[in-house]
Amino acid sequence: MELRKRRGLMIALIVVNIGLPTVFLVIRLLAHAIAPKSYGPAGGYDIFTNLVAGVMYVFGFIVAATLAARRGLWTSPKGCFGTLWSRVARG
Repeated sequence: MELRKRRGLMIALIVVNIGLPTVFLVIRLLAHAIAPKSYGPAGGYDIFTNLVAGVMYVFGFIVAATLAARRGLWTSPKGCFGTLWSRVARG
């Protein structure tokens, strides 16, 4: 797949999908370490569900759309399934 050659794109998408939630959880961890009575635990079910329901699905959509758009630029003139249908036709 040609996406492996696009190291900058892949690094940026990994940072968006893994790095931002990690930074969020590290900030919550530090806040809890500094003032545990004011800030609850850094992890847990509530934080995880809020992170997934509130933020991660948006980042997942951005990553999927970026990869799909980038992959769509490399389709052959025959179309997406042109090579597949030519293999099927050959038998």
